[in-house]
Amino acid sequence: MENRRREHEAERRRAKEEAERGTIELSDQYKQKLIVEYQRFESLDEQHRALKRGYSKKLESMERQKEAEVCVCVCVCERERERDRRRSCEKNTYSYHPTK
Repeated sequence: MENRRREHEAERRRAKEEAERGTIELSDQYKQKLIVEYQRFESLDEQHRALKRGYSKKLESMERQKEAEVCVCVCVCERERERDRRRSCEKNTYSYHPTK
């Protein structure tokens, strides 16, 4: 009877140790998987930030280009208006002061 109890306790101890080892191995596997997922997330996050920076730079460049185009257009329009105004003044001058 005493021998059976000792055998039973030894068997329980071995089963407990195996379960603990299995739990530790499983924990290590989950940790490795978690590390891989965090690395993947960091990689994707860095790619997202790079795309966002590139998009922002491109958007700023396009806005500056558009502002420059608008400025050039305004300058051209102002020159044309000034030219038209001068022509109008010249026409009015000639109409009031006919040439000989």
